[in-house]
Amino acid sequence: MGMEVHSVVRNMIGIRRRYPAIASGQTHPVSEISGGKGVTAFIRTMDGEQSVLVVMNASPESQTVDLQMEDYPIKESTLTLTPYAIVIIGEGEEGRTIINEGCVLPEKKTGRRRS
Repeated sequence: MGMEVHSVVRNMIGIRRRYPAIASGQTHPVSEISGGKGVTAFIRTMDGEQSVLVVMNASPESQTVDLQMEDYPIKESTLTLTPYAIVIIGEGEEGRTIINEGCVLPEKKTGRRRS
């Protein structure tokens, strides 16, 4: 496993430990978030106490997402997701805010040699 992938996986494991709703909460699809092609969002809740919003961009292009939701107010109103990015939004010191932004898949390498 490359160092970049190892770092992402290690970071995600730490977040999963701090936010158990990610691993074992109930999933609620979110249709209110508008974004481009390949953008998916859902809220994970656990015991009605902890919740996180997960927004993913499964496309090879950056996508701007509108985060305005009536039932789940968030500090940020829009978010630009890089290609293949995942963003987790949860409770922070100043309300709901981004707790992690990482790459789901490392960027593809072309395999071409430099001359």
